[in-house]
Amino acid sequence: MPTTFASVTIGAVAGGLGKTARQLRAANHHKAFVEVHTNGIAWRDDGTAPTATVGHLVAAGGTITIRGISRILAFQAIRSGGADATLRVTYSAGTLEERGA
Repeated sequence: MPTTFASVTIGAVAGGLGKTARQLRAANHHKAFVEVHTNGIAWRDDGTAPTATVGHLVAAGGTITIRGISRILAFQAIRSGGADATLRVTYSAGTLEERGA
């Protein structure tokens, strides 16, 4: 099962993981495993941008698993402290259930 790795910097403005639906479908990626590598973040995957204090807070060393292309695309994060955060992301196909099959 092929995987893709990416490093994403999260700053003071909410942003996503930088993948498009076309890229995810072409690579058959339906799951993203995210490690918060440096500094904490606040995140949401409901289509609303988080703020530094509103969203799911994850400290450095924490992990998030996002299942489904629509949720991967809706994921947004913002740094929760004074310094940018770095995310390490591995995209994979996931299980049949995670792909909605």
